[in-house]
Amino acid sequence: MNLRQLSILCVLVNVLGACAATNPERATHLAWTSGTAHAGLSPSNERAPVASSVAPSNAASLRALPASAFGSSHVLLAQETFDNNTPIGEAWSIGIESAFESPDSWIGGEGGLELWQASDSESYLPATATGGKRYERRTTTELYGGAHKTFLPNSFLQPYVGAGISVSWTGKHAHTRIDLPGGTTRNTQNETFVTLGAYAHAGVAVQISEFWQVGLDVRQLIGTDVGLFGPAADIDATRIAVFIGMGN
Repeated sequence: MNLRQLSILCVLVNVLGACAATNPERATHLAWTSGTAHAGLSPSNERAPVASSVAPSNAASLRALPASAFGSSHVLLAQETFDNNTPIGEAWSIGIESAFESPDSWIGGEGGLELWQASDSESYLPATATGGKRYERRTTTELYGGAHKTFLPNSFLQPYVGAGISVSWTGKHAHTRIDLPGGTTRNTQNETFVTLGAYAHAGVAVQISEFWQVGLDVRQLIGTDVGLFGPAADIDATRIAVFIGMGN
C-alpha cells in the first residue's frame, strides 16, 4: 500500500466515523456494504446485520413489580371470662381468624369465627317436690370482622391491633327434672338469641419460620344483649387466646 492509498483509506475511516456519530444505523449499513463490496459479494448475497436486544435485569424487573399484600390465618384456643351480667362465669372457646393488609394502605382488614360452650347443673327442689335437678347448656357462635393493623410486619415479633363489629348466635338448652310424690316431671327448654356487639383486641405474633407463626391475643367484647339469660344479661367477655397459624 503506497502513501496515496493510505491517505484515501484514512479519509474513508473519517467519513464512516462521522456517519456513526450522526446515524449509527446508516453507518452500520455503509460499513457492511463496503465490506461486502471489498470481498466481492453481490448485493443479493449480503446479509443484514442481526440487531441485538438486551433484556432488563432481574433486579430491575423485581423493582417494577408492585409489592404484594401480606396476611395471616390462625387457629385460636382461648378462655372467655364473662362479666357479672352473665350466669356463665368462664368458658373455653376455639376459633379461626384471618387478617390481610396491603403495603399501599396504612390499615387492613380482619375476620373470624369463634365457638364456645358452657354447661352447669344444680339441684332443683321446689317446696312440694321430693327431689329434682336442673341442667343447662349455653352455646354461642360468633362471627366478627373489622380493621387490622400490623406493626413491624417483617420482623421476628409482630405486634398488631384490631377492632370491629361482632354478631353472636347464642342458644340455651335447659332440662329440668322434678320428683313429685305422684311421679317425675321433666321439662326441656330451647331458646336462641341473636345479638350485636363491638370488640377490640391486641396481640403479638412470633414468626418462627418463613410461613409459621405462634402468638398471644387479648380481646374485649362489649355491647351485647342476650335476653334469654335475664332482662339485663349479656355475653360481654374478656378473651385471652394462644394461636398458631400461617403468616408472612
